[in-house]
Amino acid sequence: MLIGNVPLAMRRRIWILVFILLLSMGALYARNVRIYGYVVDSDNRGIELANVVSIQDAGLRTQDKRLHSADSETSETNVISPSSFIFDLSSQQEGTTTNRNGYYELVLMEPSDTITLVYSMIGYTTVYQRIVSPQEVLNVNVEMATSEEWLEEVEVRGVKRQTTMMDHIDAAASRVMPDATGGSIESLLITFAGVNQNNELSSQYNVRGGSFDENVVYVNGIEVHRPLLIRSGQQEGLSFVNPSMVENVEFSAGGYGAQYGDKMASVLDIRYKRPERFEGSLSASLLGASVYVGMGEKTACAERPPSAERQKTAHFVRCQTDIQSSQNPSDSKAVGQQSGRTAKRSDSKAVGVSFSQMHGIRYKTSQYMLGSLATAGNYQPNYFDYQTMLTWDINRDKRLRIKDKRQNSSVDEGARIKNERLNSADSETSETNVISPSSFILDPSSKSLWSISFLGNVSVNDYVFQPDSMSESWGGLDAKHLNIWYDGHEKDRFVTAFAALSTGGQVSPEVSIGFDASGFYTNERETYDITGEYVLSNKSLDAENPDMGGSRPGEMVDASGQTDVLGTGKYHQHARNRLEAGVATLSHHGEWKRGQNSLTWGVSAQGEWIRDHISEWEWRDSAGYSLPNNGQDMLLYYAMQGDSSMQSARLQGYVQNTHKWNTDKGQVILTVGGRLQWWSWTNEVLPSPRASLVYIPGWKRDFSFRLATGLYYQAPFYKELRDTLTDADGVTRISLTRDLRAQRSVHVVLGGDYYFRAWGRPFKFTAEAYYKYIDRMESYTVDNVRVRYSGKNDSEGYAAGLDLKLYGELVPGADSWISFSVMSAKQRLIDRPDLGWIPSPQEQRYSFSMLFQDYVPQFPQLKFHLKMLWSDGMPFAAPRDYASMKTLRMSDYRRIDIGATYAFNAKTAKFMRAPSAKHVAEWAIQFEVFNLVGWKNVNSYFWVSDAYGQQWASPNYLTGRRYNLKLTVDLK
Repeated sequence: MLIGNVPLAMRRRIWILVFILLLSMGALYARNVRIYGYVVDSDNRGIELANVVSIQDAGLRTQDKRLHSADSETSETNVISPSSFIFDLSSQQEGTTTNRNGYYELVLMEPSDTITLVYSMIGYTTVYQRIVSPQEVLNVNVEMATSEEWLEEVEVRGVKRQTTMMDHIDAAASRVMPDATGGSIESLLITFAGVNQNNELSSQYNVRGGSFDENVVYVNGIEVHRPLLIRSGQQEGLSFVNPSMVENVEFSAGGYGAQYGDKMASVLDIRYKRPERFEGSLSASLLGASVYVGMGEKTACAERPPSAERQKTAHFVRCQTDIQSSQNPSDSKAVGQQSGRTAKRSDSKAVGVSFSQMHGIRYKTSQYMLGSLATAGNYQPNYFDYQTMLTWDINRDKRLRIKDKRQNSSVDEGARIKNERLNSADSETSETNVISPSSFILDPSSKSLWSISFLGNVSVNDYVFQPDSMSESWGGLDAKHLNIWYDGHEKDRFVTAFAALSTGGQVSPEVSIGFDASGFYTNERETYDITGEYVLSNKSLDAENPDMGGSRPGEMVDASGQTDVLGTGKYHQHARNRLEAGVATLSHHGEWKRGQNSLTWGVSAQGEWIRDHISEWEWRDSAGYSLPNNGQDMLLYYAMQGDSSMQSARLQGYVQNTHKWNTDKGQVILTVGGRLQWWSWTNEVLPSPRASLVYIPGWKRDFSFRLATGLYYQAPFYKELRDTLTDADGVTRISLTRDLRAQRSVHVVLGGDYYFRAWGRPFKFTAEAYYKYIDRMESYTVDNVRVRYSGKNDSEGYAAGLDLKLYGELVPGADSWISFSVMSAKQRLIDRPDLGWIPSPQEQRYSFSMLFQDYVPQFPQLKFHLKMLWSDGMPFAAPRDYASMKTLRMSDYRRIDIGATYAFNAKTAKFMRAPSAKHVAEWAIQFEVFNLVGWKNVNSYFWVSDAYGQQWASPNYLTGRRYNLKLTVDLK
């Protein structure tokens, strides 16, 4: 039985018992000390990747046998040199690093009476804090002074300021955020300013007035495609991006650089990770299940393995090499991650991940969610996805070089130790020695890896639906009620495959290049034969007896007992649509860096072939008359037929240069570039110049400003090419036009960020104003998530607005944000000048979104998540009536999803430290409530006619309130 059908009284008792159980479980494992806080610099900015180590008992020993005059009875903070202490690993220790905001958190199981906290970071003076008789929850904030020692050529990365038009998204948050689609990156994206969605069953989104087709998605630098025939969120299934495999996500809502392709609205850039060791996760819920496994093979860390005694007593640095991917060879881990770690004394060679692999399997069923729709029936949606990424290293370098010939280790960026010896420690002793953070410099002569990677994906969407009946009411005083009884079924199948082979690396310290070969294939079938008989009536105002004894279901009667039926009718919808398409791409990209200048370039060649067969029609009969009715013939209400095929080729290229100037007044970053595209189908050459300017002033307050502009084209792919011509029989014939020009848009974006701290926590406020003018525009209509184009450059339009976003840690260690947008998006039809400016199909004049995370300080393992969306309704029109778009608009899209997660790991639960749980990193129980308030959101309209030929729009409502229980297990 579904949870939604349980009586209210019983549900209350269940939740009370669950809440008591969770509190009892938290109390059972609460015998610990939780320490949290921020590590900041002298300017009150968070320090990222600072090491925080807790040492209990006699775990901290100094070389002069005392703690530099620190009194053991006080908690006074003392500063000591990084080289003046060593760690005794026989004592109990816990350690962590700070996040990008400088926040850290430690949970100590059964600590001793005295705890010593050590804070260290490259470029800063190490600080220690001694705490006597710690409480259960402690807030310890530390300010670290800049080290006075000169660090030659050492790059220390802190909180990254936005120096481009791309905004960063924390992909990890998608795992715990309530999402009706079962978990996707897009579920976070729709909470960003300027991004809107009006269908929780879909992963599609529109940006600043653009359509779904105006967004481009890249995975590892390769553009990915989606099926072309999908027309509803129920059919859509899983997003291409597997969240478990994602490492980095960046998004831009406009003004993006020349390296990103030819779409007019937005770009989503996904980078998959590369695991260094075994990791995995299992997840199951009422919406589906997923399995992820990742692993990396490493070369031996030493030619001669350390002795067993040394393994017990010495703290060894984790060997690393540069594991740059071919798509972004300049990306590497910060050198600062090595601070606070000690180096082992043995002959060693360069080490790293020589081979890594990731595999992800996802299964989703939306049957549970679809059960809340107004249309009752037998839903059988099943979606399957398999994805893999394999990476091989062709060569490896010695990354960390010690001038002592007995020592070779490896860290990122070719760091090289400049000490002649390691603090006079003998290589045969077991004593651990500390390498001072200032004792190594970068070696610019070292090369990065050359690697080969393969990314593959297979996706199968099966959607089977046998409708039974639908009963829906709408309106106010003049309310209407519609009953429909169905016969027939729908059966759709979408199979897609994607493969990409990439290779790349550095050919010199300044130049890196890469090559990609990718292919996409889709085979789509859409078939349905559904008949329906409907009764349209005035809804009774008698709340106690709304039907009032009508002679058949759905009929309304007034107080005198007379039926108040506006119209009855029948309809038959039929489709036999088939489409096959393939896309093959070869590309090359490169980057040359020298000093403060970076030059990037890329070229690609793409071939496309498509075969399409469309046969769909609808017949309607109202009160015994076929619609439409010309008095002579029996015509179909709607009919479309076509057999099309095409083969085409595209050539694309871009070049972009970025230069940075550092002055006393601040930093200036200028990026100038351009794209060039040619398509054989229309023989059109499209130049696209783009530029952006970023200024980070050297003020006391932390501001940054950016300005971007450019000319953006969206060349047709296939759906845009389908021109239509209606013959004398009312049948719309499809043909592919070669006269369609690429849509063209000019972007102007002005924005800025303000970084500040409030209540001791970091915040960021972002504002962006934009204007987009579009000419050679192709008009279109939207039905659910299907976009139907006119096939002509028949309109022009514009979009202007303001996006605001406040991002920060409303509670320590948990990111939250709120966004607000206002927008005006209009279009003008060239062949209908009498209409003037009318709303664009995706105009949402305002939108508000919020993502909030919270937890109980005494029970940090219990976290709460809230996602809220409230946006203006979309404009819509009666069939073939553009004029009605001026006045007709859907109701506001409103939705609140909440979730609660209770996690168990070695820090929060003692039983997770048992040997039997050594391969389990964490497991969590998550309870979610979708559409908490139960708002009835409209997705589209079904138009019916009464006996007088007047059309009425019956709303198709989206999902109601639903509950979900999810179990996740992370393996190590």
